[in-house]
Amino acid sequence: MHAKVVVEGIHVSNVGDITILFSNAWMLDVFLDSSNEDECWRIFKSGDHDSHMVITGEGIEED
Repeated sequence: MHAKVVVEGIHVSNVGDITILFSNAWMLDVFLDSSNEDECWRIFKSGDHDSHMVITGEGIEED
């Protein structure tokens, strides 16, 4: 049986790059590769789907 791996932290840079830190000391870096207004990704707070951030090639919007 595998141990659970959980997200311990998320950092979003001012240009929309994301770093996700995991409990097993692993890290996932995601780099934005867009410069238009299309949505690249959306980040939700666990258990709260009303409050979230939308990352586009033009910046970060908070809903």
